[in-house]
Amino acid sequence: MKNTPSQSVGLLSRIRHIAASRGDAQAFVFVDHRGEAAELRWKDLLAAVEAEVQRIAFHARPGSLLTAPAVSSQHGISQLLAVLASGHTLLPLDPRSPHETKHRLIEQLTSQGAVVDEVEALLGPGGPASAAFIEGGYVLATGGTTGDPKLVHYPKEPAYRAPSALLKRTGWREFQTQLLAGPLHHAAPFSRLIDGVLSGNTIVVPRVFKAEAVLGVVERFGVEWAQLTPSNMLVLDDPLRRRPEAFRSLRGILHTAAPCPADTKRNWIKHLGADRVFEMYTSTEGIGATLCDGHEWLARPGTVGRGFFTRIRIFDDQGLPLPPGGTGTVHMRSVLRNQPAGTMGGYQSVGDRGHLDEDGYLFLSGRREDLIIVGGENVYVSEVTSAILSCVGVADAAVGELPDHQLGSRLCALVVRRPSASLTVADLLGHCLSRLEPYKVPSEFRFVDALPRTPAGKLERISFSRLMETL
Repeated sequence: MKNTPSQSVGLLSRIRHIAASRGDAQAFVFVDHRGEAAELRWKDLLAAVEAEVQRIAFHARPGSLLTAPAVSSQHGISQLLAVLASGHTLLPLDPRSPHETKHRLIEQLTSQGAVVDEVEALLGPGGPASAAFIEGGYVLATGGTTGDPKLVHYPKEPAYRAPSALLKRTGWREFQTQLLAGPLHHAAPFSRLIDGVLSGNTIVVPRVFKAEAVLGVVERFGVEWAQLTPSNMLVLDDPLRRRPEAFRSLRGILHTAAPCPADTKRNWIKHLGADRVFEMYTSTEGIGATLCDGHEWLARPGTVGRGFFTRIRIFDDQGLPLPPGGTGTVHMRSVLRNQPAGTMGGYQSVGDRGHLDEDGYLFLSGRREDLIIVGGENVYVSEVTSAILSCVGVADAAVGELPDHQLGSRLCALVVRRPSASLTVADLLGHCLSRLEPYKVPSEFRFVDALPRTPAGKLERISFSRLMETL
């Protein structure tokens, strides 16, 4: 069943190959909130995907882009895989998105020359159509938390060659048991879905990410590898402290999407081992990646690692390169793919700011849109939020901007306490003053029961802004 590095096997051929030798093995296990499991075996996954590919071939217009709801169910996942295997381009959509959001995305695609069909509305044979997205692959929307999603195109059908060097570095193995958490319209879980299928994994999908439920899933199915968000790690923080033996099957966890609170990171490293906890910094745009293991993080707390087959440069606002220690806009260039020529010599940026140390380790300090000017001083929200999250007793936090007659703007922090924590505003103020310059310390702290976050753990900017407006 092995392929040499030079070989490439299409998605449907790969599913057929695995089903031929491991047809009765579990391809997916879906676990509901009661802990009841429904399995999908490889032979049944193949049958579902092949049937859907035939339906698409008969009904979809040639060259059309197909939208499909990204639902973590047997039918939903089979449908996503079938679109990818059919040669059409897939746009996985958030099933909770309002009609207007979907309409804006489709308008963007149409303006780029796409002919768009909805996979669940394919009722009769379609006529021929020309389109810009003729190579297949998929399109992902990024930046949705800001209200202005951007589309990123990954051309060509996913194909099996071998697991990537980055995944293998984090403990990934073929035919392993893998936890799949997070919404499938987001880049990280969607990518791991494809990687897991191509690797022949048993993919365990918890329908809800609650502490005890996921603890039971990891222990019951012997999960060997998982990609998590910091929010996921926070949810599992207490179970990990109480029952670290339940996580003994894990060979590696990879976290991404947002900064991880230092106490939570240290807890995972302590109980899982520094050689099994990894952090990756990347973007939906795929301009490059960094990787950091637990040993590197403990030696340089706060780093997101060094470039992994990626060159990193820091540029100031005038486009000039900065030396180690200089904070500016992070630009990256993957050495594994051809990058379009740009104003920075092929280096690209998604707007994040940070600095490199003398050894090339990257430290992030926020995005320009996270910049708030307080009394003429630049304050990056991510730096302040990280300081608050490092306070004992804090489960979650977010920092926003309030108007101020004298300063122009001032900072307000919304904080979620951990259960049974006796945290006070005075505790937070003293903690922040010990870690931040005075002008970076919020002038106001308010305790709330929860913050508006997406299933991937990212702050919903629009909902948060509305919440701030009520203060």
